Amino acid sequence: WHCAARRLQRQVASKPQDDRGCQHDAARGRHIRERVSWEAGGRDCDRDGIVGADVREPADGGGVGADKAVLHQHEADAGALRYAPRHDHADRLHPGDHLPPPRRPPKGVQERLGFFAMGMSTMFYVCADALPVFVQERHIYLRETAHNSYRRLSYVLANAVVSFPPLVILSLAFAVITFFAVGLAGGGASFAFFALIVLASLWAGSGFVTFLSAVVPHVMVGYTVVVAILAYFLLFSGFFINRDRIPNYWIWFHYISLVKYPYQAVLQNEFGDATRCFARGVQMFDGTPIGGMTEAVKLKVLGAISATLGTNMTAATCVVTGADVLTQQAVTDLGKWMCLMVTAAFGFFFRALFYVVLLVGSKNKRK
Repeated sequence: WHCAARRLQRQVASKPQDDRGCQHDAARGRHIRERVSWEAGGRDCDRDGIVGADVREPADGGGVGADKAVLHQHEADAGALRYAPRHDHADRLHPGDHLPPPRRPPKGVQERLGFFAMGMSTMFYVCADALPVFVQERHIYLRETAHNSYRRLSYVLANAVVSFPPLVILSLAFAVITFFAVGLAGGGASFAFFALIVLASLWAGSGFVTFLSAVVPHVMVGYTVVVAILAYFLLFSGFFINRDRIPNYWIWFHYISLVKYPYQAVLQNEFGDATRCFARGVQMFDGTPIGGMTEAVKLKVLGAISATLGTNMTAATCVVTGADVLTQQAVTDLGKWMCLMVTAAFGFFFRALFYVVLLVGSKNKRK
């Protein structure tokens, strides 16, 4: 079939062309439409739905050779051979050219954003296991407070003190495993802050779940309420919808979201260094229609942009910094230390509400 393909190519090349760029084969009564690819130096004939071969003229002008053809059987009534070409491009490397170094994509900005959102929300879901504690101890608490065995404030403080050490262990374990495995930046200071914000998230989540356990008397109903509220907290935290895009009638839920503040804190901790670069040169085209094109095309587009802006943009030019990421995510309203304090304050706030619910809901005393 190779010989048949070459023979057919020679017949096609020997036919004269008319003004439309088509070759007529009178003997077979067929049309062979031909497109000329000037930069490749070949022809791509498409005859009545039959894709032809990529025919390239040799340097000396004599004879026609096929670059590569794959032969297929066409319909029986067409009686023609079909072979699909391998198209050459102007920017294809030739023997002797140096291969460009492998291009690395931007260093995981989207992956880190997803990790931070899921990681911080997981801290609150983990605290849901504290829900059955007070629900199962409620009758014991009511009996003992009715006999004046201890005060309600003493119970709230003891509950907070007992639950805090396990939170420290969990926060350290999570920080040690994820910080170095993900490859977060900042060194020792960044790791210490990451561990603190994880601990503050666990503290706030524990207080929130403890408060709900005093309000909801049934475990299954309590789990449903906790999961639903935390889902809304995550939705309006700023990860799925930026703060600038949240409607005004929902913006209040964004500011009371427990996930918002630890999420912004870890973003500030990771991307707060304005000297770090997350995209250089042609990497700015990743995720766009230009991203699927060849490296040479991207460099040409980058050169055109550079000429239009009057700047010298090369493959090593930084186009996305950490400050740009924070601005795009609209997390510049609070600093990381303020977010840490707000998160820790939520833990104290919900435990204060827990005390108020106990104070109002159980006034039975021993007579």
